[in-house]
Amino acid sequence: MKRHLIYFILFIVFFSGCKSTITTTHIKTNIKPLSIRQIIKNQEHANLNMQTVLAKIKVKYITAKKTQNITAKMRIKKDSIIWISLTAIGGIPIAKMVITPNNVRYYEKLDKTFFDGDFSLLNHWLKTDLNFNKIQNLLFAQPVTKIESGTFLADISEKSYLLRSKKRIENTKVTYWINPINFKLDKQKFSKNKRQFLSFSYLGFDKSTSLRYPNKMLVVAAGKKQAIKINLTYRSLKFNLPLNFHFKIPKGYKQLKLK
Repeated sequence: MKRHLIYFILFIVFFSGCKSTITTTHIKTNIKPLSIRQIIKNQEHANLNMQTVLAKIKVKYITAKKTQNITAKMRIKKDSIIWISLTAIGGIPIAKMVITPNNVRYYEKLDKTFFDGDFSLLNHWLKTDLNFNKIQNLLFAQPVTKIESGTFLADISEKSYLLRSKKRIENTKVTYWINPINFKLDKQKFSKNKRQFLSFSYLGFDKSTSLRYPNKMLVVAAGKKQAIKINLTYRSLKFNLPLNFHFKIPKGYKQLKLK
């Protein structure tokens, strides 16, 4: 069961670098002080306008005990569907998933198991509060939660505009680092406490178009007992192409009984 959770985490945190990258970790600039309303307005205008995304990705999954390399393909139709396929070294298929606003479908080839249900059942199993928009926002370097001036405090930190939630949101402390040049996220972090947190660092953005799609990312999931790091490297990234989202659960697979 633990492996199913690992693969699902891999599915929802797809990001990293390709050759056409603007690096954001070494920006040298004097950040102009802005009001929190101005920061929020500029950030909202940085939303992505593409209709589809096609990507090939190299994923490195790291724990204290092991490192695992996986290849992934990802297709997205904005606000509609996210399709992801994972392959082991040597081209061996591992798993495939399709996420829509109302449904999550997934199968794993090694154990010949599958899941077909909605987010409420999945969230109960993973002890999360995921939905389609949150996953899409993570992929697009957009805030997972809505930023409102009355609920966040603004500061300047780590060469970014820093926005921190005044109170916990869904029992979590939320922090956003916003890039002062393109107003995309440099980082977003969700903390239960100092030792337990989930962070997404957007280290670069594709410059082959004006879309500013994130293409370099580090994900860190820190728990009570261990920390997981996930690096993802986009080997190719294309936009606004007609895409096929074919997905079919193979015959003979056993449905996962989530508790």
